[in-house]
Amino acid sequence: MLSQKKIAFIFIFLIINLLGFSQEKTQTPKKIEIIHSNDLEVNEKMGKNVQILRGNVSLKHEDATMFCDSAFFNTAENSFTAMSNVHIVKPSAETDTVHLFGDSLNYVGKEKMAIVRKNVRLTKDSMILTTENLNFDLKTEIGYYFDKGTTINDQDTLKSEFGYFYSRTDELFFKKDVIILSQNYKIYSDTLRHHTKHKISYFFGPTYIVSKENLIYCENGWYNHKNEKCQFQKNAYLQSKHQKLSGDSLFYDRKERIGRAFRNVELLDTVQNIVLKGNVGFYKEKPEESILYNEALFMQISESDTLFLHADTLRSNYDSAGNYRILKAFYKCQLFKKDMQACCDSLVYSFKDSTTEMHRNPVIWNEENQLTADFIKIFSRENKVYRIEMKNAAFIVSQEDSLRFNQVKGRNMIGYLKNNRLYKVDVDANAETVYFAKDGETIIGVNKISSSTMKIYLGNNKIDKIWFYTKPSSTLYPPNQLSPQETLLPDFKWLDKLRPKNKYEIMKKEH
Repeated sequence: MLSQKKIAFIFIFLIINLLGFSQEKTQTPKKIEIIHSNDLEVNEKMGKNVQILRGNVSLKHEDATMFCDSAFFNTAENSFTAMSNVHIVKPSAETDTVHLFGDSLNYVGKEKMAIVRKNVRLTKDSMILTTENLNFDLKTEIGYYFDKGTTINDQDTLKSEFGYFYSRTDELFFKKDVIILSQNYKIYSDTLRHHTKHKISYFFGPTYIVSKENLIYCENGWYNHKNEKCQFQKNAYLQSKHQKLSGDSLFYDRKERIGRAFRNVELLDTVQNIVLKGNVGFYKEKPEESILYNEALFMQISESDTLFLHADTLRSNYDSAGNYRILKAFYKCQLFKKDMQACCDSLVYSFKDSTTEMHRNPVIWNEENQLTADFIKIFSRENKVYRIEMKNAAFIVSQEDSLRFNQVKGRNMIGYLKNNRLYKVDVDANAETVYFAKDGETIIGVNKISSSTMKIYLGNNKIDKIWFYTKPSSTLYPPNQLSPQETLLPDFKWLDKLRPKNKYEIMKKEH
C-alpha cells in the first residue's frame, strides 16, 4: 500500500504530465515492435493476445528501444511486462541519450510510461541516478522516484526521499531530506533543484552548507559546484570559527574564501563581543579582513555601557603578524557611550591594548568637559577609559553658564579618568587656564593663569586645585570686570552642536 505522501507526490506528478500533455498535439500511438527474441511462444492460458518472449529480447516503441531477458507482450493493449536485465535506451530530444536499467519493467504504449522496479539505474552523460522504484515518462522525458534515491554527478553525490529528473533540461528536483556530499562540504536541504550539466544547485527551503572552514545557512539561493561560487537570500548567514556574516543577500567564493553581503549586513565577532553593521559588507577568511560601508555601525557590547561608532566605512583586520585585530573607521566618525561621546574624521582602534587613535579635528565630550586637539589617543581597560592623550593645540572646555566657560589650554595634555570621569590633567608647554571661582553658586572671581607646565585636579568635573611649574603668572579678576568675550582664550571653540545626544544621533549628525 502506498502512503498518503507517496500518493500525493504521484498525484502532483500526474498533474504536471497532464498539463504538459495538453500542450502537445494528440497523436495515435504507434505499435510496439519486436526487434529480436530467441524464442516466442503463444499460450492461451496467458491470453490469446499475449506473446511470451525469451532470450535476448529487444522491443522498440517509436524512438525508444528496450532490452530484457524475457517479456510478456500484449499486442492488443500495446503493452508488455519485462523481467531481468531490463535496459531502456531513449535518445533525448535535446541532449545525450538516456539509459535506464532495472530488474523489471511494466510499459504501456498508449501512455509511454515505463515503470521500472528494483536495482534501478538511470544514466545520462556523466550523471548516474540509482533507486529502487522509478517511473519514467518517455513522452515528456521526465522520471520520478518516491522511495529514496541517490545521484552521482561527477564529484558530487546527491540523495533525497523524493526526486524528479527532467531529461530535456538536464535538471533534477529533490524534495525531503536532501543531501549533497562533495569533497569539501556537505549540503543539507529541504527542497533543491540541480542542473547536471552546469553543476548548479538551487535552494528553495531551509539549507545548511557545512565544511571544515564554515557553516552557511539560507532559505533561498544557488551553489555553483564547478567554480564553488554561491549566492544566498532569505535569512542567509555565513558562520566561521569566531565570525558570523549575515545579510539580505550573501555571496561566497569558496576557492578565494571571500564573502560579500548586501542590505542589512551584520558581522558578529563572538570573541571580541563586537558587532559591525552596514548595507554593504566584504569578508575575507584568510587573512581575516572585513569591510562595511553605507550606514556602517560598530558596536562593542558591554553589560554596563555599549559603545556605538558610526562612520562612512569600517575596516577590521589583523596586524601584519596576525596577532591582534585592528579596527579602522574613516570619514565622519561619530562615537557614543553614555559617559563619553566623540567625533573626528577617522580613527584606529587596536584590540591589542584597547587604544583608540583619533585623527583630524577630534572632539571628545566627557560629561561637562569638551576635549580637542590635533591628535587624541584614548587608553581603555575593561571597557573603561583611564587616560586620554592630546597632542598639539590641546584644549579642554566646560560650560559654567550660558555665557562663561572654564578653559584649559596647552601644547600637549594628558587627562586621567576614574570610573570614566576626568579627575586630573597634566598640561605640557604653554599652559593657560581660565576658571571661575565660586562660593556656592555665586561667582566671586575669574582666574587667568599661565605657566610653562601645569597640573590640574578636578572634583565633580570642576577645577578643584592647580599646581603651576616654571614661570607661573596668575591674575584674579573681579567677577564683572571682564566681559564674557574677554574671558575666552585664543582658538576657543564650543562644539556642543556636534555632540551626539544618543546612539541614534550618530547616524544623523554631520561635522
